[in-house]
Amino acid sequence: PQKWSSAATWGRAVPTAGQNVHIPAGKSILLDVSPPSLGNLYIEGTLTFARKNLTLSAANIVVHHGRLLIGTASQPFLQRAVINLTDTARQDIKIHDHNAGSRVLAVMGGEFSVFAAPRVSWARLNQTARAGTRTLVLD
Repeated sequence: PQKWSSAATWGRAVPTAGQNVHIPAGKSILLDVSPPSLGNLYIEGTLTFARKNLTLSAANIVVHHGRLLIGTASQPFLQRAVINLTDTARQDIKIHDHNAGSRVLAVMGGEFSVFAAPRVSWARLNQTARAGTRTLVLD
């Protein structure tokens, strides 16, 4: 895939803040940087998050017969991925003559896949922790 950060990927310049971005069918882009907050992002090709902490901010994101990929089943994404939907106009985005709302992440005939490492929010103690204990022994 081509790198988001490369002007050659876009034909002239890397997308700037507020710009609407279209990834056409057949084009594969690696999101290797956190771009500035975009206008609408329309994905007909493939956008894959690189294996690093990244933030993708856009007014709305529409995946139309394309792919938005974060990690894979065999290689989960272990970094931090953040997607911010920032539409402040709060105007409904139209998709095929239907109002889809605002701050939309829509997938139509495409794929949005996120494979991440399971997050452990608790752990079992291996032994009783007495008052004043400074060390816990976990399973």
